[in-house]
Amino acid sequence: MSDSYLWGIIVVVTLANFFMRTVFVEAYGKIKYPLLVERGLRYVPAAVLAAIIAPAVLAPSGQWVPLLDNAMLWAAMVSGLVAWYFSSIFRTLLVGILLYWALLWLGMS
Repeated sequence: MSDSYLWGIIVVVTLANFFMRTVFVEAYGKIKYPLLVERGLRYVPAAVLAAIIAPAVLAPSGQWVPLLDNAMLWAAMVSGLVAWYFSSIFRTLLVGILLYWALLWLGMS
């Protein structure tokens, strides 16, 4: 693969990415979406976050870790409860990190 071909791919992908993002930013407020679409778009951030976090929590080393041996999963579940109850990012992070470290210290992997 030549350098010019690689740079061409980088430029095309960059322009496509910029164009796709710009369309939605510029169209915000100017285009009226159907109510069903607007209601569905409210769930996009939570769905994307779950899609990013779930593989890292359920299979941290690339393979499934059983529930009783997965310190990251326990910390994530408790952190979720703290986030839901307190609505505080600081408390959620603090509890999650401290619980994860404690579970690792106790020998859970």
